[in-house]
Amino acid sequence: MTKSKAVLLGVLLLGLLLGGVEASADTLFFSNDITGEIYQNAYISPYGATLNGTNLNVYCVDPNHEAYFGKMWDVNVSSLSGNLDATRLGSAGLVMYKEIAYLLFFNGYMDPTTTSATRIALQTAVWWIASNGQSSYGVNNSWVDAAQKMAAAGFNGLDFSSVRILSDAGGQYQEFMTMAPEPGSILLLATGLAGLGTGYLRPRRKRGTMAPTSAQSGHRR
Repeated sequence: MTKSKAVLLGVLLLGLLLGGVEASADTLFFSNDITGEIYQNAYISPYGATLNGTNLNVYCVDPNHEAYFGKMWDVNVSSLSGNLDATRLGSAGLVMYKEIAYLLFFNGYMDPTTTSATRIALQTAVWWIASNGQSSYGVNNSWVDAAQKMAAAGFNGLDFSSVRILSDAGGQYQEFMTMAPEPGSILLLATGLAGLGTGYLRPRRKRGTMAPTSAQSGHRR
């Protein structure tokens, strides 16, 4: 691999991870790494998973389907700025997905100091919105009101560019939401791959010379 090809590979990977691809097909492995609480026989997000072998936390945005620990399935990965046809709610659900992302990623849900009661309230609000008010896990609460008010205000310039929706390509398992890696981390990864490629550059042979040689238990919701 030449140096220019290695750099090109890193740049291409960077573009893919930053969301240049709409609804790309990927592989999700749902591990049994649970950090949340149990509410009405359902585990509260986040859940541990891997996407194409990379560890990440995923958040359930689908109270109407199930998922099971130790299972692997293909998912369509969609961004909120792209085509949402592969998602459960479709393009018509863009505002609802933004309301959900607002609750999950802009209200301290991921903060380890957030109380169990607050996480449960946020999760049930997410399920309420995702089911269009048909969730059996709770009725409209103050967090739903807060999300709807934020939507009415145009989300006040919140940046949803890192939000990703993971939708089962077969339509059987739950839909999840997650955050893509920070741009700085992605850039380091792309740069590292480019550097890795340069480390395996083959020395060019000079005419008349030889090149040198060297030596898974089940889960409901």
